Amino acid sequence: MATKNVKWEDAPDILTVQQAAALSQLGVTRMYKLCRLEGFPVLRIGNMFRIPKEIFHNWLVQQAQARAEISVDED
Repeated sequence: MATKNVKWEDAPDILTVQQAAALSQLGVTRMYKLCRLEGFPVLRIGNMFRIPKEIFHNWLVQQAQARAEISVDED
């Protein structure tokens, strides 16, 4: 799978770090750091990381919603 212009619907159900990075428009190094965070949806198989696409997408949405709720100030 090419790493440019990747669409969620075209991506496989289980992503490599490189595929997840391309989908989320993050660098591979940053994606590896995310894979090591507690609560990040990642499977570790030996020394490889695999990321379930739908769970990753849901995690991104939850992170965005949590951030929006924290940063919204009403006057």
